[in-house]
Amino acid sequence: MDPLRTEEEQLEALKLWWEENGKQTVAAIVLVAAGWGGWQYWSAQEQAHREDGSALYSQLQTLVATPDLTDIQKASIETLGERLQSEFDDTGYADFAALELAKYRFNQGDTLGAEVVLANINLAEARPEIAQVVALRLARAQWANGDADAALTTLNSVSATTFSSLYDELRGDIAFSQADRASARAYYQSALTALQNSDQGQASMQREGLLTMKIDSILVDSSAQVGVAE
Repeated sequence: MDPLRTEEEQLEALKLWWEENGKQTVAAIVLVAAGWGGWQYWSAQEQAHREDGSALYSQLQTLVATPDLTDIQKASIETLGERLQSEFDDTGYADFAALELAKYRFNQGDTLGAEVVLANINLAEARPEIAQVVALRLARAQWANGDADAALTTLNSVSATTFSSLYDELRGDIAFSQADRASARAYYQSALTALQNSDQGQASMQREGLLTMKIDSILVDSSAQVGVAE
């Protein structure tokens, strides 16, 4: 999976993978356990359940992406997100819905609400790629809520193979906010190196420019401080 694709593109790819492969994995288990007759009954029930979840999740995605939401639409987002997590927790839609709901709350300025939703996702049980996205967004929410130590602990709780560049950039942002410029520069450089060692795309080129600016700003700031000291 390309580490330079946006988080949203990664999640969409994961959702599509789960819809196809997750269904086949569970179906094989049921077929062995229940036999052909049981399989036919389960297949119809499961298909209807998954289609309901897919329809609700699509509604949630559409609403979250809608600008200038009305109060009714905002309430619908909360309702859909909570319903998908409670009634479809046996499907992958529960975690995807939690990510959408958290994103909506974060963008609305409700960083505490976003943190609550993300903290309820079991990282140990989630697919590794999803766990990485959850941990990254949870760390952002924790940092936004003033808990840098918790954010760093969350970042260190998973192996960030897919999003290593984004993880190190956030670590750099946190270090910079704590006036630890040496660590911030090291993290930014690590994030930039990971980005440059991967296939380039428009989004990655933009991030490369941003990371370079962050590194340069630290160098300029450090030079200025040396000049003042002299």
